[in-house]
Amino acid sequence: MKDAVDVLSEVHSLVQAGAYDDAVSVATGFIERNGNSAAVLRARSGAFASAGKLAQARGDAACCLELEPDNLEYAVHCASLAVAAGQAQEAVRLLENRNCNKHNTGDGSAERVLSGAWAATGEFRRALHYAELALDRQPHHQEFRAHHDGLQQHMERQIRIARRSTKVAAPAARSPVSALRLQGRVLYALVLREIAGQYERSRLGYLWAIIEPIVHLMVLGLFFSLLNHATAPLGHNLYLFYLTGLLPFFMIIHTGSKVMHGLSANRSLLLLPPIKVLDILVARGVLSLLTELLVAVLILGIFNLLGITAIPQDSLLTLGALLLAWLFGISIGIFMAMLSELFESWEMIWSQITRVMYFCSGIFYVAEKMPPQIRAVLIWNPILQCIELLRAGFYSGFAPPWLQPGYVLLGALVLLTAGGLLLNLFARHIGAEE
Repeated sequence: MKDAVDVLSEVHSLVQAGAYDDAVSVATGFIERNGNSAAVLRARSGAFASAGKLAQARGDAACCLELEPDNLEYAVHCASLAVAAGQAQEAVRLLENRNCNKHNTGDGSAERVLSGAWAATGEFRRALHYAELALDRQPHHQEFRAHHDGLQQHMERQIRIARRSTKVAAPAARSPVSALRLQGRVLYALVLREIAGQYERSRLGYLWAIIEPIVHLMVLGLFFSLLNHATAPLGHNLYLFYLTGLLPFFMIIHTGSKVMHGLSANRSLLLLPPIKVLDILVARGVLSLLTELLVAVLILGIFNLLGITAIPQDSLLTLGALLLAWLFGISIGIFMAMLSELFESWEMIWSQITRVMYFCSGIFYVAEKMPPQIRAVLIWNPILQCIELLRAGFYSGFAPPWLQPGYVLLGALVLLTAGGLLLNLFARHIGAEE
């Protein structure tokens, strides 16, 4: 019976000869007889990758890393497959905290893969940094040298293009109308690009945006029914009451999250002179607004088809509440986009904030029925203000005295101002990498 060393040698020889299926069969036979072996799984992953079977290759690579989580070579292999699959951020997460710094030794392969991952995300300065580290490890490695020089030439070329564009555009000052028209075309193109990026490559696409609030409605309804609290605090239908809380909540949270990630996902677009940081963020916000409004119309339509009257008493007030929620959401998103550029851990902090807000924003209760001491704190929450404003438009006779749309608007303006100040103060760090 062959041992692992013989099997690895045979698999390697078969891969070298282009017999990928045979190599996979040999490795699979050994695993079936002897159980998982990290080294053999790594060899089979390489055979799968050579055969173009990326999903199987990534599965074996993940198993390798589970068996030997401290093995840098397995992490490098996982990361390189992630880059090949178009998931560069996953490759960054795998490698950035694993010995990729100037004080560690190695053959430079980790730094090389990390450089490619950052380049794939448009972070060319960071990509060049890790390319230099890889070249320091192996100064005579031809592929490392070619990759480093290619990045350097790309950055120099983009700088020349940007300077040339600036010089050409400077003498001809645009009129306000033409500048506004250009800005409109830029936003329109960015929104179309975001639609293609966020939905066309996804199997569920817009469907998930509809499924998520419906799942929330089902879970909340079943939960409170089991607790014998099935009577709606407002109106006659428990699920419709929850929906009026979820729509503004998702408008704020989804918009904020999508805008926050806009810069990291589209940084390479900043190489184009007409496109600015705020263009990218606003485009994401506009797409979120269109998505959430479409979802609201579709779900309310479904309710009416099911015989549940879901028509607001004051349509303008209901729409105004959703638009106010969107304005607050995009303001949060712009502010957080700046913070996430300055503090890498901010995204984790935001995820915890959203969990707290889920329970503190009046989705499944009304502030009026809370104890006075608790209510006095809750009404300062802008998300709760948006939710109760929408319910004031939806339910006849519901008009809490503490509703202050101006307070939410002021909060949005403060966040926008703070985001703009951070952008101006840290433009070199936040703006285009090139």
